[in-house]
Amino acid sequence: MLFVPPSMPPVEAQDSEIPAWIKNNAGWWATDQIDDSSFLQGIQYLIKEGIMVIPPTETSEPSGSEGVPAWIKNNAGWWAEGQIDDGSFVSGIQWLISNGIIVVEQEPTTTKSLEPIIDQADYTVLVYMVGSDLESGQYSATLDLMEMATVDPSSSVNVIVETGGANAKPDEFRFLDFTTVQRLNILGNDEYEILDDLGRKNMGKSSTLSDFLVWGTQEFPAEKYVLILWDHGGGIHGFGNDEMYGMDGTDLDEFAVALSSAYQETGVTFEVIGFDQCLMATIEVAAVIENYANYMVASEEIEPGNGWDYTAIISSLHNNPNQDGKSLGKVIADSYVLHSKEWDNYFGTNFHRIITLSVVDLSKIDSLINAWGQLDNSLNQEINTGGGYYYSQALTNSERYAIDVRAKTDSGHTDIKDVVTNISRYLPAVKAEADNVKALVSDAIVYSVNGVSKPNANGLSIHIPLTDNYHPAPVTEFQQLADVSNDYQDYLADDTVFPTLEYEVVDGIVYGNFGGDDIYSFKLFITSLDLVVNEGSTEILAIEEYNPNDFPGGDFETDWDGYLPALCDEFFCSPMNSELYYNDGILLEYIPAILEGPNVDGYDNDGNGYPDVDVDLIYDSTDWENPIFLGALPYNEDGYTVARDLWPVNIGDEIFTYTADYNFNTGESVLEYYEDPVIVDEYFLNTSGLEYYQFDGTFELIFEVCDFSGNCVISEPIGPYIPIQPLED
Repeated sequence: MLFVPPSMPPVEAQDSEIPAWIKNNAGWWATDQIDDSSFLQGIQYLIKEGIMVIPPTETSEPSGSEGVPAWIKNNAGWWAEGQIDDGSFVSGIQWLISNGIIVVEQEPTTTKSLEPIIDQADYTVLVYMVGSDLESGQYSATLDLMEMATVDPSSSVNVIVETGGANAKPDEFRFLDFTTVQRLNILGNDEYEILDDLGRKNMGKSSTLSDFLVWGTQEFPAEKYVLILWDHGGGIHGFGNDEMYGMDGTDLDEFAVALSSAYQETGVTFEVIGFDQCLMATIEVAAVIENYANYMVASEEIEPGNGWDYTAIISSLHNNPNQDGKSLGKVIADSYVLHSKEWDNYFGTNFHRIITLSVVDLSKIDSLINAWGQLDNSLNQEINTGGGYYYSQALTNSERYAIDVRAKTDSGHTDIKDVVTNISRYLPAVKAEADNVKALVSDAIVYSVNGVSKPNANGLSIHIPLTDNYHPAPVTEFQQLADVSNDYQDYLADDTVFPTLEYEVVDGIVYGNFGGDDIYSFKLFITSLDLVVNEGSTEILAIEEYNPNDFPGGDFETDWDGYLPALCDEFFCSPMNSELYYNDGILLEYIPAILEGPNVDGYDNDGNGYPDVDVDLIYDSTDWENPIFLGALPYNEDGYTVARDLWPVNIGDEIFTYTADYNFNTGESVLEYYEDPVIVDEYFLNTSGLEYYQFDGTFELIFEVCDFSGNCVISEPIGPYIPIQPLED
């Protein structure tokens, strides 16, 4: 079986076995899964580092034309399969060295023998940190690196970070240059070392990620590995925004290529792949990584800028280096909750009320995907035979993530367990398939946490847009697990039947009825006759939004009392437009505004006045009398990248609310903010600023009813109304 040239007799077996992961490389090479160059480079590295010990061998000059003989490749395959011993395999490597095919500069005095393998760590944690605007704007990456370095050193855990992707140079606080890609070893005791500076590289490219994974696992071998992806996340859209390369990110196809390429070269399976990012706890993402990790840790909803608690995570690994991914995932989730509450207490926000995080057993994903496919087949039949409206209702009443009130849509991600629960209620014909999916989700989610304002976050979402007005995902292999969303979109596109709206006004009271089998929204617009607007447009001072399901048969009655929803300080009120999100008794209110102040984004613009930032003020208004201010979410116009922060409002901050210049014919809306701001004061902070207030002016009412396909019917303006100001006490 074994062929050895007469000049190279077999050497004795090594004192210790060559590690199994080296045998994996040999096996892949023998079966042409990696090329000669990759294999030879790996052998060169192993010899140079003393991991593979080669007896002294005289080296001739490289022939330049002679390749690797077939008998050596055969030997590699037999050795990988255990059919020949280490010494026999090494004799073939000797032959390659003696013939100049492998060139290795060896210094016997520095040979490391097998010590790096014998003393290998229990865990190597690889963090792929694309700084983006999270670093350039708010130092989030720097803060997390400081958290990592706080932990005392430990030989049982390696913490290796690749940084870059941000237009951020060192300053009085930032200690790294994020404009280049650097590799760090976090040593502990507030120390780190830069292992390499790779210069300018696009961290959105799959090859940059795969190179880091190969290098990290080979340079820092361990019993178990963790991969953490750090930056913005978009679920079905992928993750990462490299500021140095036009905000380039990694879509799911590119992510799959990176993981596959690294695995082919290393054979490493991660104990945990975690996403310190928004929206990544989707079944589509799980489908990408299921063959490369045991557990996934990720969030269905947006994450705060403070992210995970790396001090707690690394300390846990130091204290319990034998724990598995499930145990580590629980530590990540629990510490994330405490970490978020600590930051909220410090800043005066309530982000912890909407956070989510889950630990997913990836071995269960295949069964879940198959079960969803069975449900999908049945749903297609229901949608195509008149069940589209009921499917719409199931989606409407399910928890959804990353609400975009300006575009009147969301990310398209909805909680799987919640949506199938509603599907089984609205479409009983598919209850058996829906219940099976529900059970398998419960089986896959081994641990999860969620804030009180996200009661139906069960740990795993799926991309199903609610209406035809949504941000489409890039077309990738993992965009759709099934085609039900496409069938639903076809149903919406084919619907050209408008809702009905009838009403009469008696003594200023509006009595009306709306009809249609697929009503999505019912709104009252309060408009002004005193403001000059563009031709064809109407000035919307405030919107009262109602849940259509609260009006059985579509009957409604409105006796408008002249009060408008407003944002108020102690001395002044400003009308506001808001959008409402309902789910299982929870009401979240989003108010578009401009926020100005010395602490708005961490700097004072060099004394030239404070920057103004477009935000959505988010309230949990479930208790109308006691709304809870969650924070101000900076608005991103691209609709794909969600800000990872909720800002507080501080005494002296100025808030400018908007009026909407709205064209009912085209659906176009232009927001114009008022000149006079609401000033944050003690009154505002104590009351959350939300009130109903009677303003001077002449007003009209307009009702709007829309279906899921975007077919809308509006009333004629009703009025005029001239509210009577109450007498002052």
